[in-house]
Amino acid sequence: MISFADSSVQIPFFILGTASVRQMALNNYFGFESVSFEKSSLTTLPNIIGVLAKYYRFYLQFLTIPIAVAGFYLPQGSLIYWAANSTITLVQQLALKHPHVREKLGLPDKLSPVDSGNSRSMDGLEATFTVPMVKKPIQELSLLELFNLAIKHLSKGEQDRAVPLLRLALSKDPEYVRALIAMGQILLKDEKLVEATDYFERAVAKLLHVGHLTEIEEIDHLILASTWSGVALARQGKVAEGIVHLERIANMKEPEDAKTKTHYCDALLVLSSSLASIGRDEEAAKYLRILTSHDPAYGKYLKDVESEDNNFANDLENSRRKDY
Repeated sequence: MISFADSSVQIPFFILGTASVRQMALNNYFGFESVSFEKSSLTTLPNIIGVLAKYYRFYLQFLTIPIAVAGFYLPQGSLIYWAANSTITLVQQLALKHPHVREKLGLPDKLSPVDSGNSRSMDGLEATFTVPMVKKPIQELSLLELFNLAIKHLSKGEQDRAVPLLRLALSKDPEYVRALIAMGQILLKDEKLVEATDYFERAVAKLLHVGHLTEIEEIDHLILASTWSGVALARQGKVAEGIVHLERIANMKEPEDAKTKTHYCDALLVLSSSLASIGRDEEAAKYLRILTSHDPAYGKYLKDVESEDNNFANDLENSRRKDY
């Protein structure tokens, strides 16, 4: 018969073992970087590693039975450890699978489809907060709630569900800039260029009416609306009118905010393309030099403009069409 060790031995060893496991997990020790094999990407690998990981997961699940039996014959300290650890893990796993718990913790919905390469967030119009489960009529949602819910549907490729929400927001406030830009982008993607231009220019008019913009978000929206106005007009053959919108951005002070600066640089690149398309290569090169001073990667476009075989405008337009 196995005699149980004294508590003066069990307790220190139990504390030491628990602390050691915790420290190894915190230090990302090999084998401790994941708490579960349930959704491990290793099991999806097509090679021998994926097969081994899959069967290892089954092996760990099977070990539950012999460990439970062996627990009756091990010292009390080990039994207490395994019982407590397994109970806590079980409670955590069950809790984290509950949608209301995940919502409170700000975790994504497990039932939501994974975003594929064919569906992406609207350019520059990411939702400002995670949309909770709607528990009131759509008509009672605020403008921000309607917009965020629409963007959530767009991120899943559910355009037919997003458009009515945006239209409802605009029926409540016809000058709601976020919804105007989002609708314009949707229509531009569907090649409804005239309607898209109308939405973009309504957003531009609203922002310019404000006067001197100081909020980063307002500046970002003006850059986006002006850029896409220029793109939509250019696709209708109205390049000169589109350049007016794009030059508005070029005359702005360079933003300091990282995201807004990215949109600013995109606008200058579109402006360069538009200028090059109507033979104003020197002006196009001027803006490309500004971009190249920030990021040498733009240098390839500058070389295209300065070369005799100048296909810069066509190449850039084709690449932007592939983004939709």
